[in-house]
Amino acid sequence: MINRKNNLSQLFSGKQILITREKKLATNTFNKIIELGGYPISFPTIRIQHPSDYIHVDKKLKSINDYDWILFTSSNGVKYFLNRADKRGISPKSIKCNIGAVGEQTAKSVEKFGINVCFIPKTFLTKNLALELPNIKGKKIILVRSEGVNKNMSQILLQRGALVDEVYVYKIVPKKQRRKIDDVDVIMFTSSSNVVNFKKLKKKIKKDVIISCIGPETAYKAKILGFKIDIVASIYTIDGLLNTIIRYFDTDGNE
Repeated sequence: MINRKNNLSQLFSGKQILITREKKLATNTFNKIIELGGYPISFPTIRIQHPSDYIHVDKKLKSINDYDWILFTSSNGVKYFLNRADKRGISPKSIKCNIGAVGEQTAKSVEKFGINVCFIPKTFLTKNLALELPNIKGKKIILVRSEGVNKNMSQILLQRGALVDEVYVYKIVPKKQRRKIDDVDVIMFTSSSNVVNFKKLKKKIKKDVIISCIGPETAYKAKILGFKIDIVASIYTIDGLLNTIIRYFDTDGNE
């Protein structure tokens, strides 16, 4: 956390901090904001649903151990893919492929199924997972994604000589929000999808609201959609984002 001796208990005093994630998925973040005197607001802008169909997924699951690697880019991908495998009679523990995960949280989701993760990139970005994965020329890779994502990651893997199959195990749909948020002081964007669907809601926000993003990909999406970015996490997790916000208020002289 923050290695300082001063009392941070009122660092967020009176601040309303909006988190674009359901409370049950960010309990520690909510509790920490409250400890620091703030008011956390859950404001998810997306919902996760099953894909349009599982035909392609099921086909690949039948021969899953023919692959050298399975790459997971989100905890949702882990949950939907491995639960589907289990439903089709394939125990997750019977999967013998090497497993790559985009970051620590995704890796923890994999490990909950009793599977070890072999590789996590130094920087928790999908691009880096594709760029840093070792010795992949001629290797068969199954890439677990959501519907509608761009093809950048698979293109990088193909350029490096891998044989890539992409499966879509969930889809992201907008979530309506009726709440007014024109008095919110800080917005925490936790994914690019959350930014896109937040923009679609056309909510009025304060001119001086502080916009924070979980990482550079999310910040880039927010910037091209017209948001002025104040904070980008240096560690690309929700805990990392909150710690960066704490540093911003504690050392930047804003308060």
